[in-house]
Amino acid sequence: MDIFVSNLAKEVDETDLENAFSRYGVVETVTLVTDRETGRKMGFGFVSMLVKDQAVTAINALSGVELKGRSLEFQDSRARFERRQTNDRRDMLRGTPDRRKRDRRQDNPGS
Repeated sequence: MDIFVSNLAKEVDETDLENAFSRYGVVETVTLVTDRETGRKMGFGFVSMLVKDQAVTAINALSGVELKGRSLEFQDSRARFERRQTNDRRDMLRGTPDRRKRDRRQDNPGS
């Protein structure tokens, strides 16, 4: 199960997250997201755990726990992806009326 972890202190590294989560089960991977241009940590990342029940236990146990001065926040990364897809669809629909207005203006140049 992939878990989105946010509100991370800049000092937190992969080992810190792995140590925190491994108390509750097998950690497959830990990825901290960095800025492409500066290489600085963005304050969020992903932890992948092998067993879903262990991941849920870890989330429940660690939610709000401070790690290097900041409270951990969690979300199932699939939920974020699904929400992002929904927002993309809404954005696409929002653009439709503008296209209709442009088309009408092209059909009626004098208006």
